[in-house]
Amino acid sequence: MKPMDDRVVFLTGAAEGLGREIAAELARAGKRLALLDVQAEKLQAVADQLAADTEVLPLAVDLADASGSAVTGFVTETAYTPGKHGQEGLMRVLALEGRDFNIAVNTITPGVSIDTPMSASHYTAEMRIGMVHPSRLAPAFVFLSGVDASFATGQRFNAFHLSEAMRSATA
Repeated sequence: MKPMDDRVVFLTGAAEGLGREIAAELARAGKRLALLDVQAEKLQAVADQLAADTEVLPLAVDLADASGSAVTGFVTETAYTPGKHGQEGLMRVLALEGRDFNIAVNTITPGVSIDTPMSASHYTAEMRIGMVHPSRLAPAFVFLSGVDASFATGQRFNAFHLSEAMRSATA
């Protein structure tokens, strides 16, 4: 892995939930951040909070949802799931094209159900039993933000498993 001093981490969905937790973890690690989300006011609040620790550029954009539907698929997602498969293919092509420039392009999925503001609005408290707080997944994202193509590119990582393994290794 190389030092990240000259790089910027682009993070989508950074206004709340998992994205917000990842942004906070990246800021604590001293990463320079470009934060993207459709929720401009919440995004600005996150950027203001993290600006004391690192350089932050908030960008209000609508990139749509990114989830594990490419891996699993879900009932009633007949139109949605094929788009996720397209993202998987795009990751693999970009990984091949970036390898010669030592650019790592990987996919990371949560690996577990996450208790976020979005899940709170879609599921009952009973249905959310067993969901994990997004902060438990953030270490994997920080670790992978520092890898280059010599370590891994074109791979799918499970954030929960990787974060738990990292915690176990340092315990």
